[in-house]
Amino acid sequence: MTNDIDVIRSFFDVMQTEGFEAAIAKFGAKDFIWWAAGLGEIQDKVGRIGQIMAENLDQDGLRLDRNTFTGSDNRVAVEAECFATLKDGKKYNNKYVFIFYLEDSKIRVMKEYNDTAHAHAVWGQLFDNL
Repeated sequence: MTNDIDVIRSFFDVMQTEGFEAAIAKFGAKDFIWWAAGLGEIQDKVGRIGQIMAENLDQDGLRLDRNTFTGSDNRVAVEAECFATLKDGKKYNNKYVFIFYLEDSKIRVMKEYNDTAHAHAVWGQLFDNL
């Protein structure tokens, strides 16, 4: 039996190296839902979000440090911190809590909580037309 925390660690590894869509394809259930604070359900928008980020991040890209993983039943909680610099010089440093709900070692629901005021201050209008 696969440990759900290991699944989520691998999900983040693929997301960091291959992108959002690759991670979802590998670890997401057929009816995968990604809910993000301030944006709602974004599973159908991750390609566009990735494109916006690629177009606007400096050469160092985005770094997501996963600090703690806690699992119980079919849930895994992750505390993380994100670091990035946009091409216009704005610094992005946000703290996140992700809650994952898994079924048969596949992610059914991913909930993303962060400081939406900071996210909007840095990314602002770039995500307004998702």
